[in-house]
This record gives sequence, structure tokens and C-alpha cells, in this order.
Amino acid sequence: MNDNDDLKQELNNENIEAPKTEVINRGNESYLYNFSSSELAIIRNTLYARRGYRFKKKKYQQYFGSKPWYTPTTDSQNILPKNEERLANIIKKYE
Repeated sequence: MNDNDDLKQELNNENIEAPKTEVINRGNESYLYNFSSSELAIIRNTLYARRGYRFKKKKYQQYFGSKPWYTPTTDSQNILPKNEERLANIIKKYE
């Protein structure tokens, strides 16, 4: 399996630690070029989903609603810790 396959597997497992480590800890924004726009949107929205954000867009309601770990509890988007908020803003630029 090559590095790109590893990245896709991490995304499939909703592991957002790899992007967080690469982009925030190592300052490697070019890491995000390994993902399509739709994959980046899922990564970014996973940050919010893990914090219980209740999505307005149907596609994210359906996507995250199918995940056993997702429990929507808030409509507030101001729920991310600073590092995750920074990551979300960076990812948005690459989508």
C-alpha cells in the first residue's frame, strides 16, 4: 500500500489526527493536496461532527447520521478548540 492509499484508509476510518498532525503540528499544508475537495469537506466537517454539531445540509446530516459515534447536540459552530478551528479554516482554503 502506498502513502496515498494510507491517507485514504485514514479518511475512511474518520481519523482526523493525521491531517491535524501534518497541517497544524508540522506546518505541512501541502499534505492537503492528497485529498479531493469532497474528501477535504468531510475531514473538515468531521471536526464539527465529533463535537456534536447539528448539520443544516442534508448531505452531511445523512453522512454523519450513519456514523455510530455521531450525536448531534448543538447548532453552534463555535465549538472547536483553537487548533481544530485553525485546521478547519486551512482546509476550507483547499476545498
